[in-house]
Amino acid sequence: MSRIAYCLALLCLLLFRPAHAEEDTAILGTTTIIKAILTQELISDYPGPFRGYVTHDVYDTSQEYVLIPKGSVIHGEVVRISNVNEPISARVGYMIKSITRPDDTIIDMSSDSALDHQGVAGIDDKVNKHILAQFMGVVAYALIGSEASGTTTGGLDGRYDYGDTIKRDTLDQYQPLAAKYLRLVPTITIRSGQTFTIFIEKPKKITPFRSIFNEFIS
Repeated sequence: MSRIAYCLALLCLLLFRPAHAEEDTAILGTTTIIKAILTQELISDYPGPFRGYVTHDVYDTSQEYVLIPKGSVIHGEVVRISNVNEPISARVGYMIKSITRPDDTIIDMSSDSALDHQGVAGIDDKVNKHILAQFMGVVAYALIGSEASGTTTGGLDGRYDYGDTIKRDTLDQYQPLAAKYLRLVPTITIRSGQTFTIFIEKPKKITPFRSIFNEFIS
């Protein structure tokens, strides 16, 4: 097909397709995957906001409109994953609040899921399990208890062993500190440049950013 014939075919499609003005809304369908990338480092010990960018154009269900163009800004927030496996967890939890398009349109994403590039909830990268800190804390606690001893005069033989009392008081004093070391959970660091995805769980009506037919004509 020649270029002229191709352009004529597109023109006919534009003229005779069902009316759908760009000012109207189009549907961002359920299960749509939005690909994105982080532009800053995330650390699980410090929950808070973060920013990322959409890396690929996102289309409506008819594939006629770009609803979210690549380069749109993502506003998210780091959250700690709290469950029975937290001490051995290697993932950072995060949620996506919104996406801002280049035309300053803000799209609410609070009802959708944040996944890694493989589709698993949360995101993983570098992990510090604090094993050395836990070990040293327990060792220090044991040494303090073993070194606590003492004697004083008194009693029938003029001597009284109060080492057990000192040891017990010392252990009681430092037990909360040792317990803190045993409760340490891994610190997960997600480096800038890590990719992730947003899984659309509920359909959204969004004003199109542009039509793909305009791109063909231009």
